Amino acid sequence: RKRAMEISQGETAKLDTTIKAKLSSATERKENITFAKVESIGKDITRKMEQGREARAKHQEATKDIVTNLERRLSSASDRREQMKDEQLKVLEAKSSKIERVVTSREQIKQDASQRLG
Repeated sequence: RKRAMEISQGETAKLDTTIKAKLSSATERKENITFAKVESIGKDITRKMEQGREARAKHQEATKDIVTNLERRLSSASDRREQMKDEQLKVLEAKSSKIERVVTSREQIKQDASQRLG
């Protein structure tokens, strides 16, 4: 009976050691899994932040291109407007010059006619 108790205690000790080892191993695996999950989440967050930065940079570049294009179009429109004003001014000057020649010519004809009559 004493021998049976010693065997039983020895088996209990072995069983205790085995349980502790398995528990320790399970705890370690759980910690490794938890660390892996945290690491994965961290990498995912880092990747998403980088994608956000890239998207922001593309957006800023696109906005810059739009602004540059609008400025160029505005400048072009302003240049065309100035060119049209210059052309209109030349046309008006030409008409004015023509009117002055006609008036001068009429006055000359009147003077010539009054000299002949008078």
